[in-house]
This record gives sequence, C-alpha cells and structure tokens, in this order.
Amino acid sequence: MDDFEELKLPAIAKISGGIALLLGFFHCILAAQTYVVLRSSVSLLVVGVMLSLGLAAGYSGYRITRGSGKAAIAATLVAAGTVLTTGVWLLFALKHGMLSPLTLLVLLFSLATVIFSGLAVPDLRRVDAARERLRAQGLDTGL
Repeated sequence: MDDFEELKLPAIAKISGGIALLLGFFHCILAAQTYVVLRSSVSLLVVGVMLSLGLAAGYSGYRITRGSGKAAIAATLVAAGTVLTTGVWLLFALKHGMLSPLTLLVLLFSLATVIFSGLAVPDLRRVDAARERLRAQGLDTGL
C-alpha cells in the first residue's frame, strides 16, 4: 500500500505543472506577437526558437501534472532557456524603444517555473520510483 500512497501527486508538482503550462501558453503568444511586430529573416529564427521553447514548456507542464520526474527536469531546463531568450529579447526590445508587458510576464513565469519545477523534482522522482515498483509487480497505473 505504501507505493499507492506515493503515487499521490504532491502539491508542489501541481503548482509547478500549472506554472509551466502557463509559461508555454504565454511564450507561444509572445512568439506570435514577435512575428507580427518584426518581419525579417532573423526574426523568423527568433520566433522559431520562442515557439519551440513555448511548446516544450507547455508539454513539460502537462507531463508534470501527470507525475513525471523527467518532465520536471525538462521543464526546469526549458524554463532556464526561456529566461535567457526572454531576457535577451527584453534588452533588444528596450534598445529599440519597444516594451511589451507580455515579455515581462513571460520572464516572471520563466523564473517561477525554474524555481517550482526544480523544487518538484525530488517528489516526482519518488512518484516515478513508486510507479516503477508497481509496474514490476504487474500493476501498471497507465501514467
């Protein structure tokens, strides 16, 4: 029965998954906004990177809500990448006289995702281990 108790998703994982999902959503919107504002060959590369990071953050957030420790690690790394790219984009935009509140929001969600996903990793690794022990006993939880 202890393994079944360990399958329960911790509150930090629910929070982390929700924040990562929101990060992915807002980062994709920021990519669309960037595409509308800037139309050059370089901006297509930037939009592609932003869209990729947004989709990866959203998918990782979804997988965290399903109890995946690997997804928490991935979300932490992806969010660190979004901190970097969004920070660079913010500096570029400010240099050219543009300021989007959405950029600040994405930066805030990126930092929150790094923190909360990093904190959720140990708890989710325990969930992964319990799931593997149950699977070894022939009880596949389907998650």
